Amino acid sequence: MPILWFLDVTVLIGMFTRRLFLKGTVATMVATYLTGCNSSSSNSNDDKDNTHQDWKLVILPDTQKYSENSPERYLSQTQWIADNWKNERIPFTIHLGDLVEHDDQPTEWQAATQAMDILGASENTPYSVLCGNHDLAEGDKYDVNRKDSEPFLNYFSQDKLLSVTTCIAVSECGFNSCHLFTAPNSDQQFLVFAIDWNPSPQTFDWAQQVLDDYKEIPAIFSTHQLLNIDSDGKSPLITSKGFEFWIDFIHKNDQIFLTINGHHHGAANMVAQNAYGRDVLMMVVDYQAMYWGGNGMLRTVGFDYSNNKLVIRSFSPWVQNIPEDERTPFDLPDLTDECNQFEFPINFNERFNNLNEGELITPSGLIDGTIGYWLLDKENMMRVDNEGDITTMFQDLSGNGSHFKMEPRKANQDALNSYFEFSTSKPNSGNSSGSILLKGNKATDSGAYLSTLGTAITQNNWEQGYTIETFLQLPDDWESDRSRWGGIFCQQASCNDFTPNSGEDPAVVMAISSLREMQWVTMDNKKQDTTTAWSWDLGTSRWFHIAIINDGRFTKMYIDGIEVMRNPEQQSTGIAIKENANWLIGSSCSNDELHNPLYGYVSELRIVNRALTLNELLFNN
Repeated sequence: MPILWFLDVTVLIGMFTRRLFLKGTVATMVATYLTGCNSSSSNSNDDKDNTHQDWKLVILPDTQKYSENSPERYLSQTQWIADNWKNERIPFTIHLGDLVEHDDQPTEWQAATQAMDILGASENTPYSVLCGNHDLAEGDKYDVNRKDSEPFLNYFSQDKLLSVTTCIAVSECGFNSCHLFTAPNSDQQFLVFAIDWNPSPQTFDWAQQVLDDYKEIPAIFSTHQLLNIDSDGKSPLITSKGFEFWIDFIHKNDQIFLTINGHHHGAANMVAQNAYGRDVLMMVVDYQAMYWGGNGMLRTVGFDYSNNKLVIRSFSPWVQNIPEDERTPFDLPDLTDECNQFEFPINFNERFNNLNEGELITPSGLIDGTIGYWLLDKENMMRVDNEGDITTMFQDLSGNGSHFKMEPRKANQDALNSYFEFSTSKPNSGNSSGSILLKGNKATDSGAYLSTLGTAITQNNWEQGYTIETFLQLPDDWESDRSRWGGIFCQQASCNDFTPNSGEDPAVVMAISSLREMQWVTMDNKKQDTTTAWSWDLGTSRWFHIAIINDGRFTKMYIDGIEVMRNPEQQSTGIAIKENANWLIGSSCSNDELHNPLYGYVSELRIVNRALTLNELLFNN
């Protein structure tokens, strides 16, 4: 796993690798908590800070409390930019959304426009704005589906956005814009995307076209929600929206080197690697939960070309204007903790050259015909936050979009994380760095399981053949009463869904029997009777590779590359697929309801839409 070392004295805490992907491309995501930067305590905007910065961006996070309660603090921010753009070498300002607290209060919009108009009054202080959830009456709808009566479209119309000298494009719906500015004393240009709180697929198509029109220009992606912050106050989480933004847009576009969002209270940072293996710095910053809604605190991102680094600082122009002997203990002129003051190393020449021209990263387990591939280890786990619901997810490394999400069983009495754990135990072959132990209990019907978020797996009936393979280990305390018939891999559909009166059992399932035999049951795509393959007693405390190979006519099970004795003699073509049915890891089903949780370790799963040779199996990797 690559390690990122920082200039000066920087402590790297909590390093892990995650893979993110899009159809046709795969990227390795290296997430690093950027904490413990021990540079000088300063606000970087007066003589106290000796850190060199050739120029700097200004970031205005969530100003909603100022528009509601203290417009003077908002005005102090934009007035400081207007007064200091030349000395501080500020070519552009980015607002992160939530301009107002209440979208239906004209006085708040008037306060916001008055503050932003200070910048709009001069071509020397261009800026971008975007909608946060508080700015919208119909924020639950995609940007393209809202009414024209949204206040943002009145106070920040397309004409007003385009009047900013740097604005080169506004999306048709009016909620998204893109700017092009030139760094001071340089010919280096930058794009800034200001993307809505709930952008539609059409918006990402629009943004992609802008990037394609400016292929050689590095880009900054600003939006309202992308990263969140964990309960420790500094560790980043990616939100469900951010997960989509990364997959659909950010990671595949090498031009994007920086993302910035607000919405979630506090600050956190992480680094991700895009589809070309290059770093993307991701930041969340929102000061509204502080004294007086932030007390005028803003952030600057300085570009230090001499030392190849970004210099991040956070300070309050409002507090700086208060004499020191008149400040309360809550009037902080700057923030010097590890999440608000740090440096990020970036070789500007290397990062900004040959954009989109590198070699895409491909996991070694991807082969021709792969339609689903998952590494079920801690290294490939991703914690995704959906407005407080923090979920463990595993990405489909094939790029086809069938991501697995950890789910609780209905009978659970404890927190979800009590029913699974990550382990360093792994098979001697394959590509995982560990495994996940699913601690299901048949007696209480409790446990954890994984369920697909999409149905990409089912978009092929595989009548030309298929291969399904995984690695399994049963714990040494495995008992039949607790664990028999535990489902390893299953489509959440019963035989009755395809043929009346054919039974409530699953039409497709890999399970471990009461005698610790591996069982594979499948109904073919002609909706005929199921066929079944069986292994011998696999015992406990040992890893096994299980492969199911169908050549379009017959199905065979292999354990560690060796064919089992009890394979079906009747033909079986393809798989009966129920439209929109979930696929499960760690559970079976009965009459489409969850049944028989798994107690066992699983490290890897791959589905290929052809019959593999034995040499192609993961067992031989």
